[in-house]
Amino acid sequence: MAQSLPRIDEPGPIVVVDDDDTEIVLLRSYLEFTPIRREVFGFTAGQAFIDFLDEVEAATQPMPSVVLLDIRMPYMDGYDILNEIKSRDRFQVVPVVLMFSNSKDEADITRSFKLGADGYKVKPANQEEYLALFNALFGPL
Repeated sequence: MAQSLPRIDEPGPIVVVDDDDTEIVLLRSYLEFTPIRREVFGFTAGQAFIDFLDEVEAATQPMPSVVLLDIRMPYMDGYDILNEIKSRDRFQVVPVVLMFSNSKDEADITRSFKLGADGYKVKPANQEEYLALFNALFGPL
């Protein structure tokens, strides 16, 4: 199955949920090489991200334009977080892209879409792959 990514047209920050903060730092760094000017909110724990969703609902944080969600995390994995996002009516419009460390397992991909993911991608490994991710999400750079 080919990797699938939605096109992001809505304003708002890019949200990254990944227990490895290096992934968040890399995404922020490589985003600077593009004309995309969006804030990046990073969360290294599922509960911190859920708390952020509560703040969005209370109008104290902006609605994200996209959520890039690591699937393999301790305590609350990406599937649990995806369920939480999709259970909230206000967030039905926010695209969620599941990021796989190295898996192209069809069962993981199928489960992701059944739970409401809007796309999936194997995590980028270098600057070129990050730029390709940004190009796919936000249009020609």
